Amino acid sequence: MVIIRTVAWTVGLAVARALLEYAVEHHAEKKSERKMEAKQEKHRLRKG
Repeated sequence: MVIIRTVAWTVGLAVARALLEYAVEHHAEKKSERKMEAKQEKHRLRKG
């Protein structure tokens, strides 16, 4: 029973870590996209 609990705990931690890593990466990607869009918009407004 202890082994099953330990395996479940380890798998749970691995899944949580993977989800957290994905969320952080996704957030950074979206932030980068928004920054690039703002830069392009600023440039577009200056030009025209």
